[in-house]
Amino acid sequence: MDSKTYYEIWNRVERAAFMPEPKEVKKWLSSLNSFFNKTTGKPNLKWNGYNKKKCIFNDSMNYDSMNLVCRYKINKDLSGFSFKITLLEQTVSFEYSNREFCEFDYLTGHCDKRAENIDKDNLVEVLKQKIAHPAIHLHLTDDDSLHEIRLGVATRNPFVFLYQFVFQMIAEKKNESTRLERYDNSPLKEIELNRLADLIGEEIENGRISPGKLLAG
Repeated sequence: MDSKTYYEIWNRVERAAFMPEPKEVKKWLSSLNSFFNKTTGKPNLKWNGYNKKKCIFNDSMNYDSMNLVCRYKINKDLSGFSFKITLLEQTVSFEYSNREFCEFDYLTGHCDKRAENIDKDNLVEVLKQKIAHPAIHLHLTDDDSLHEIRLGVATRNPFVFLYQFVFQMIAEKKNESTRLERYDNSPLKEIELNRLADLIGEEIENGRISPGKLLAG
């Protein structure tokens, strides 16, 4: 698979799975909240993350056993977003604003081709490279035991970032410490990646994939 094929497959996948219609955004984020709680073994807490007055989605996800919190704000019109992630008293921030240009502005307007017939093996490989181990990523800490948590930042799509964040929290085992199993030894991550690939393969011809199916976990 070359970079052109990769881009065209991801372009179609992103639109189908990670670009909900405006009327579906609340449902998408609520479903993500349930997916996160299921992933981290928490009860299915209700999502209450919309500030109607400011037109901002504003919420946080807490992983208590890791002492980790992800706070986010997303403009309703998707003109900007911010994420603030705190782990072991260290905080990293990731922001986007459409007031500044980036390469995605050009790509959206001039390189909008989407793959037609997607090979399953290529689809799995694209998801691995975009979700499991993105080329451009950040680590939350220099602790070697958490090196396998990689947050992809080559996106202006908050829904991609949020799904990828929750995916990175999946581990085979959760010890009393914050150490997580490596990806190669974490069948639960592989199971989720394959579930996602199968779902996309089955549903992509129907247009956008519903949040309830996408974030079933």
